[in-house]
Amino acid sequence: MLVVGDSYAVHLPRRCSPHLAVAAAGVRGGCVNDDGFRRWAIRAAVRARPRVVTLVAGGNDLARRDCRVQRWLANLQELTLGLLAAGVVRVYVLPIPPRTGFPSSGVSARIFRRRRWVANKLLRRLFRQPPVLLLHFVPPPDFLASDGVHPSAAGWRTLESVLQEAMDASSGI
Repeated sequence: MLVVGDSYAVHLPRRCSPHLAVAAAGVRGGCVNDDGFRRWAIRAAVRARPRVVTLVAGGNDLARRDCRVQRWLANLQELTLGLLAAGVVRVYVLPIPPRTGFPSSGVSARIFRRRRWVANKLLRRLFRQPPVLLLHFVPPPDFLASDGVHPSAAGWRTLESVLQEAMDASSGI
């Protein structure tokens, strides 16, 4: 499995236990709404040639003032189609995780929570059947580290468990 995304994917190899056999390709600050990020993610899949990809991205998009959730969703769909066209057989999408830390140029916590709620609701409706599926992800209360953006140790354990379940479910692919 290849995990593609933002800083979560950057940190994943160092934060999760070595028995989680995933490759990761990430871009700090990566945004699905950025054309360059989508092209980069598809190129990463072409180079790695995985059968299964998990997308971990979207929080940075929703934290931007100029984000429109419908545009983000259309760009996410474009990215999933690009991954499938690149030869990926199954794409998993991680729901947008919580966040309490925001750059001064971003949105308020209230706006982010509302956008996250809407985005995850749309993801649940859209990605219900193969080849693109939404992962089951319920972050624990202690999911976030002190920066309010990245996972705590407990958060990384939760992500590791979610990714392991996806790997187990896709073992026959």
